[in-house]
Amino acid sequence: MANLPKIVVALDLDTMDQNELCITAKGVITTGDPDVTTPPVTDAVLYAQADDLLKNLAKRKTDRSKDLTNIGLDLAGKVRMALQKDGLYVQSVANDVAEANGSVALGEAVVNRCGFKLKKKRELHPRGFEVVASGPGWTHLRVKAVGKRAGYLWRFGKTTKKGIMPAGTLTTLFTLECEIIINNQDSGDIYGYQMASILPVSHGSGTGTSPTITAESASMMPASKTKKATISSDKDPYNWSDYIYDICK
Repeated sequence: MANLPKIVVALDLDTMDQNELCITAKGVITTGDPDVTTPPVTDAVLYAQADDLLKNLAKRKTDRSKDLTNIGLDLAGKVRMALQKDGLYVQSVANDVAEANGSVALGEAVVNRCGFKLKKKRELHPRGFEVVASGPGWTHLRVKAVGKRAGYLWRFGKTTKKGIMPAGTLTTLFTLECEIIINNQDSGDIYGYQMASILPVSHGSGTGTSPTITAESASMMPASKTKKATISSDKDPYNWSDYIYDICK
């Protein structure tokens, strides 16, 4: 049998808020499937877990107590675990179907009809900006270095959903390193992050940085005739990246 490309199910569960988890869980359909016959978590159990989480979400609209918040986190964890188990099982079955029939399309059809999504090929952010890892109250960010003597600006804020920009950002942070670990964040909250890189004013015929795509995205400080950095007070001089999002563990 031909060595077929591996089918991978997208399980980006950590980026989903509780409502999105419920929608995803309610969209899973394995009952009666001809290939996915023994899912680790049945549809009935998964739907019931999602219903419990939805009920708690409804209560929290008028009761923001810590007890309900903790109950919600526990219920969301159960839904995530169930989706993880079923998703990996469907992925395994899909690859078996593809191998048995010599067709990736038939394997991918298993994933789609069971309500899961296929993982797209990884696309690098145009500026190489990413969340490396996160843990209880902290997040590790990294961006591709743009050159010697470069500086890096970072800013972030809470948001309600992935893809929605924060209403505001906290104090802008500055480093000479292209990685940063941010502490004292609120676990369970979604954060949006932006960065901008800065290259120094050129004191010669060039900037001393290779003209790569990454370097071209950096903020080049305008300079006076005497090679002093000049910044206008009426506009932001930095080329900020698009926002990236992550749920703090």
